[in-house]
Amino acid sequence: MKVSVLQDRLAAALKVCSKIITKSHWEVAGKIKLEAKDARLHVTVTNLNETTISMVVGAKIDVEGVAIVPAKTLIDSVASMAPERLDMAFEPRTASLNLRCGNTVTNIKGFLPEEFPQVGIEGDTDLLIEGKYLLEAIQHTLFAVHSERAPLSGVNFNVSEGTVGITALDGFRVAHTDLDCSNFTHLEENFTVPVQTIEVIASVLGPNPQVEVMVSRVNNHVLFTIGDTAVYGLLLDGNYPEWQNIVPTDIPTVARIHGAELELACKRVRVMTTQLDKTVNVVMEKEGITLFCRESELGDASDTFMPQEFKGERAEFKISVAYLAAPPLHGLIELGYAGPKKPIVLSAERWLYIVMPLSSNQGT
Repeated sequence: MKVSVLQDRLAAALKVCSKIITKSHWEVAGKIKLEAKDARLHVTVTNLNETTISMVVGAKIDVEGVAIVPAKTLIDSVASMAPERLDMAFEPRTASLNLRCGNTVTNIKGFLPEEFPQVGIEGDTDLLIEGKYLLEAIQHTLFAVHSERAPLSGVNFNVSEGTVGITALDGFRVAHTDLDCSNFTHLEENFTVPVQTIEVIASVLGPNPQVEVMVSRVNNHVLFTIGDTAVYGLLLDGNYPEWQNIVPTDIPTVARIHGAELELACKRVRVMTTQLDKTVNVVMEKEGITLFCRESELGDASDTFMPQEFKGERAEFKISVAYLAAPPLHGLIELGYAGPKKPIVLSAERWLYIVMPLSSNQGT
């Protein structure tokens, strides 16, 4: 293999690839595959656990071929080089990759090509999603993923009747959004993608107009194709919980508010608590929405803002301020109180977030 690339473009691709590199007892983990073919350089990395990334970098190909090298060594070496043309040559006999960039010459000991696993997928389902809407959906759900327990440790995709329902939950809250896929009304699919894979997808979405999604039940993988980038994820086992029955059907107290005002109020009062759960009291009434926090050793703080619309009786509840401020709070949203021991509801068009309060009461 003998290729020439721009240092900054290769460095950018390697930075994305570094997101999935973790310590592992697997020998192949922490290796990067460079493949020169079809006038482009293909950069692939896998952690052998959940996620594989394959990116394409424009390059001048003198000799096609494959090189397998230690990921961290390559990433650090390329990142430290000058933003100039980078020439790379791999010698299969010695399994060594030579890099020349400006006045810098680096030789990296590599591995034989057969030491890297084959990456591929046999697809059963094809789906197109608008990239900007997928990014918004990820931003509105990813924060609610359970950190450890599968399948809650991933984001669920439920494709049904021309809609993609994207959901994350952790036992205390549910974040859900719907995306339109009316051109694919024949599809019925339900799968859960690991959080690490979703984080990588969000990092490379950018301005790409469409994302192609392919699901394979043959090898239990999902493939997201985003421009010249392919992100493979191992689907999580287990049935995703049915959460719809905990959504309140009757919400007597509803305030239509600016999300930015709620976010700012949370920031102003949360500094006045040392509790691990950072709880805050919320009072809803037509005269204003008030967040209040008192700490015996620090003092107290409150913030009040006016709702755009208000219906129902006065309501008061205590809630984790971190949970209340977790979703992106942009534009007009609705804050709903359904009654004692029922979830608090935040919602906007195609977006729903419900979280259990710590205590609540209603009335004057």
